[in-house]
This record gives sequence, structure tokens and C-alpha cells, in this order.
Amino acid sequence: MGKKIKIAKRHTDLPVPRHFVAFDAIIGEKSDRGMVIVATAYLDLLLRGLLEKGMRQDNDLLDILFTSNGALQDFSVRIKLAYVLGLIGHGAYADLNILRDVRNAFAHSAHYLSFQNPDVAAMCQRLWYPLTPVIQYGKRPKPTEPKEIFLLAVEMLADGLNSAMGLHSDNFIHLGSRQVAPSTTSPKKPRVRPSRGRPAKS
Repeated sequence: MGKKIKIAKRHTDLPVPRHFVAFDAIIGEKSDRGMVIVATAYLDLLLRGLLEKGMRQDNDLLDILFTSNGALQDFSVRIKLAYVLGLIGHGAYADLNILRDVRNAFAHSAHYLSFQNPDVAAMCQRLWYPLTPVIQYGKRPKPTEPKEIFLLAVEMLADGLNSAMGLHSDNFIHLGSRQVAPSTTSPKKPRVRPSRGRPAKS
């Protein structure tokens, strides 16, 4: 039996400085598929860290819950639990669910998929954090391309989750009105159609 590949179970398992290391890995991915999977894996680790913050620090028990088919292993469950516990707001809840849908589309697609796919682009256009006029993130103009929108959403949510885990949490991850939260009544999974022809790799 081959040796298992060791991967980060917690965001604290990432090399320091963790946030910059994670984004170097995200930006360094050559394919859209790889970038999406690495970016959402980072957010998944940050959600685990935020949830663990309020739990008894029994690492063995936490590993059972968060890994190996544990009750909190799934990205979707972590998003919902963070929301119902009041750890994230409506905007973060909506955007994390959209990012999860984008991740699932890329991860489970047997055909070539990119941000130029009309359905993927439409999902990115629904992201609240990078496009809302309520937030001006530095002096950068609002992104217009789907990949840019996706990356800014990941960056903003990662910053907010990191801040929420700190000693002096701000309100950033709690922004957004109820209108941006998706329906909780078993929403239909998005059906991503293959693009006509194979677009040039970005």
C-alpha cells in the first residue's frame, strides 16, 4: 500500500506566511480548474478554523468531526453551520455557496471548462462581495471578467475569515443584506453546459 500524501487539515498547517503562501498557490495554478479547486480548498480550511475557534480544543475529536467522513467534513455543511451560528453574515453565506457551486462544476466536469463558459460567468456575476458598491477594496476598480470577480471574492472572503479568527474581529465577514442569501429550501444544483468549441487556455 502506497504512502498517503500529507495535505493540510487546518489552515495552520500551511507554511508561514499562510495567506500569502495560499494565494501564491492559487495564482500559480495554470488552469482555471486547478485555480478554482485550490482557492476553495483554502476557504474550506479557513471555515474550519473559524468553527473550531468556539469549540473545545481536543484535536483528536476535532479531526474525527472535520475529516474521515466526519459530520463537518463537507464544505457545504461548514458554510451552513458558520451561518446559523452567526459567524458569517448573509453576504458571505451567499458568496461561499456560489463559490462552492463553481468548485463543484469544475471538479465534477468531465469536459474542458473555463471561466469563459456562460454558466460559470453567470455564477461569478452573482457574487456579492467583489461587485457590491457598498465595499471599495483598496483603490482597485471593480472587476469585470469572471476570473477576476472570482479571485477578488476569494481574497475578500479569506481576509474576512482570517479577521474573524483573530482577537479583534471586525464586522467585514458579517456584511450583506438578507436579499443576497440564497434560498435554503433545497436549491437546485446549477447545470453547467460545455462551451461551444475549446476556448484558449487562460
